[in-house]
Amino acid sequence: MCGSEIKPNGVPGQGQLPVFSPDDLRQFDGTADPRIYLAFRGVVYDVTRRPDLYSKEEGGGYAMLAGHDATRSLTKMSLKVEDVGRDDIEDLLQSELGDLHRKAILDWEKKFKETYDAVALFDP
Repeated sequence: MCGSEIKPNGVPGQGQLPVFSPDDLRQFDGTADPRIYLAFRGVVYDVTRRPDLYSKEEGGGYAMLAGHDATRSLTKMSLKVEDVGRDDIEDLLQSELGDLHRKAILDWEKKFKETYDAVALFDP
């Protein structure tokens, strides 16, 4: 399976959603505003209801992703600073671990769509 076979994240009603920039998204890291958003594959999700995972105040394991694009981090299963806020994944999909990265994308995408509300589209 090549990288181009991973389709963009489709969200019902996406034409009605606002479009966030990285600056817009950074406002929703749970600090100044209590809402916690993150982006994954071009969609911004409201993950506020899981402060145990995403809140800096509560020491959530994924707190560093709050207010950022989580695409590369979650595709790579990495919380390294250099992976946070990035959406470039083609190199990962072309690597010898490409099949594992594709599976991670599909698994995370399914989880976000089933668990959280899409609140915006993301334009990095």
